[in-house]
Amino acid sequence: MKKIVEKVATVALICITFVFMLLAVLYATNVIPQKEASDNAVAIVVLAVLAAIYIALSVYLLIINFSEGVNVKRILLFHEADSVTRASAKVVNNIIHGCAKEFPQLKIRRTIFRPDDKNGLTATVSLEAKVAEDISAYIPKLKNLLIQSLQDSLGLHLNAINFDVMKLAQKYTPTDTEIAAAEQTPAYETEQTEANDATAEEPQTATEQPSEQTTEETAEQPSDESSKQDDILAGEEKNTADA
Repeated sequence: MKKIVEKVATVALICITFVFMLLAVLYATNVIPQKEASDNAVAIVVLAVLAAIYIALSVYLLIINFSEGVNVKRILLFHEADSVTRASAKVVNNIIHGCAKEFPQLKIRRTIFRPDDKNGLTATVSLEAKVAEDISAYIPKLKNLLIQSLQDSLGLHLNAINFDVMKLAQKYTPTDTEIAAAEQTPAYETEQTEANDATAEEPQTATEQPSEQTTEETAEQPSDESSKQDDILAGEEKNTADA
């Protein structure tokens, strides 16, 4: 059905393109005067409808040909010279959901089968984690169970099984043990040391300038006092000489 719809859309798109090209040639050669065409409301409505259909068909064909979310509805199991055996995606999904029941920590939301470059199928399984913990221990086991179950029940071999974790059932909060373990890692210690060094250097740079000014002021004060004492002694000697 999908192939038939795609063929019909392609033929309709070609026909509409031919109509637009013919009208463009007739307008360019002035066979159809532009003034009469602009005053004809029916012609404007027809062209607008054709343009809308053209855009809709173009978008549909682009999605069909370039979208990665093409879901295969029937899966080829094996074929002979005069017969072909297929299984619907629903049958395969039932097997996948049955395998997922062995792992209560995971919930399968949907499964999409896509053709790949190796003339085979790739399954993308969307998961929902029911626990806020490391689920990497469960996914390899689920993958192996799926491969074995599909092979034993249908003789189906998938080129790849990919997993997408779409949702966590609850918000993850690190425990005190995980925080302590993270603080003992070399990267954490390096970052903490750099932060401490930066914090320790900032007050020093702020106090260096006042210390220099204070030193200069203290150095200048004795010189001023000594100059004042010299002036006083010089005045006393002058008075003694006058007397």
